[in-house]
Amino acid sequence: MTENIPIDGLVLAAGQSSRMGLHKILLPTKDGHTVLSLLLSKLQSTIEGKLVVVLGRDAEAVQTSILARNLDNHNRISFITNPKFQDGMSTSLKLGIDSFDKNINGLAVFLADQPLISEQDIALLQKKYINRSDDCLAVAAAKGTKRLNPVIFSPELLQELKEISGDVGAKTVLQKHKERISLIDLGDGLWSKDIDDWEGYVGLARALNWPDAINFINTQG
Repeated sequence: MTENIPIDGLVLAAGQSSRMGLHKILLPTKDGHTVLSLLLSKLQSTIEGKLVVVLGRDAEAVQTSILARNLDNHNRISFITNPKFQDGMSTSLKLGIDSFDKNINGLAVFLADQPLISEQDIALLQKKYINRSDDCLAVAAAKGTKRLNPVIFSPELLQELKEISGDVGAKTVLQKHKERISLIDLGDGLWSKDIDDWEGYVGLARALNWPDAINFINTQG
């Protein structure tokens, strides 16, 4: 495998935000970015292949929001809408996989509500994937021995991922092949923190001193 073959990126952004009320991926963070656009800004500088974002709830509003942000090249990002997003994450994962070429080199899958991973960590995961052993089926971010997201999948796993159902993501497939999944420990920092609820968002905004977020929070009373 050669380093000049790019890895593609898939962002799963079709969640319902049912626990939050507000659409969490549109919440402000810093530098004029929302939760989702902050992640995309990092992917644009690290993922050289195709970038696809799977949308669900309020898809048109989310796409409009992203296109209004300060991203280097909006043309690099493709948006697709999952009409079955309420049936669970697996439907978005399968739809996303189908949007890539069959001869894909590797697919890095990200969750839209985890914008804290750094460009350096994304680059490290790609380097580990490119130099993986022949029997390795995927490279996953981890804290110690705990497998987390994002995950870079080899082509061998993509067809199997398309056979899952429900709101389980890739967990069952990764567990089935756990002996052939390479874990990369990215440390104990906030990189893996997702935004599940309002309290979590407020806590992150204050811990990271996100000015846009703090200003927004202050308007909420």
